[in-house]
Amino acid sequence: YNQNTMKTLTSFITGLSLLLPLVASAAMFGQGDEVTVKRGDVVSDDYYVTGGSVIFSGTVRGDVLAAGGKILVNGQVNEDLIAAGGSVDVLGPVFDDVRVAGGQVIIGGNVSGDVLAAGGTITVLSNVVVGGDVVAAGGRVVIDGTVSGDVTVFSGEVVINGVVNGNVTIKSSKKVTIGEDAAIGGDL
Repeated sequence: YNQNTMKTLTSFITGLSLLLPLVASAAMFGQGDEVTVKRGDVVSDDYYVTGGSVIFSGTVRGDVLAAGGKILVNGQVNEDLIAAGGSVDVLGPVFDDVRVAGGQVIIGGNVSGDVLAAGGTITVLSNVVVGGDVVAAGGRVVIDGTVSGDVTVFSGEVVINGVVNGNVTIKSSKKVTIGEDAAIGGDL
C-alpha cells in the first residue's frame, strides 16, 4: 500500500469509529428467551431484538428488526417493521413498511406503507387497511382486508375476499378463489 492509501484508510476507520457510538446510542438492543416491550413503554429510536418469544405492546418510534420463534406486535411501530420467526403476528399499527417472514404470518393491524411477506400461511385480516402494495409468497395467502395499491401473490393457494384498489397479479400452482366480498379496482 502507498502512503496516501494508508492515510485514507486510517481516516476512514477513525471517522467510522467516531460515528459508531452515535449509531449505537441511537438504537436499543434486546436479546433473551422472552423479550417484551410492555404497554406504555416507549422506545425512542430503532429497536433490534432476538429471542425465543418477542412481544411488542408499547411504542417504538423508529424501525423494528426482530427475529425469534414467536413475534407478536400489539403496539405501535412508527417506521419500518422487519421480522422473521416461526410465527409473526402484526396486530398493532405500523406507520411505514412491513417486511416479514415466518411459518405463519398474520397482518392484523393497519400498515401505512407496503407489506412484503413470505411464509407458509400469510393472512391479511378483514379489518386491516394497507396503504401501499402487498407482495406475498407462501403456501397459502389470504387477503381479506383493504389494499390501497397493487397485490402480487406467488402461492400454492390464494384467497382474495377483500378490497384491492389496484391491480392483482397471481401466480398460483393450485387454487385461486376470488370471494363474493372481493372488489378489485384494477386488472386481475
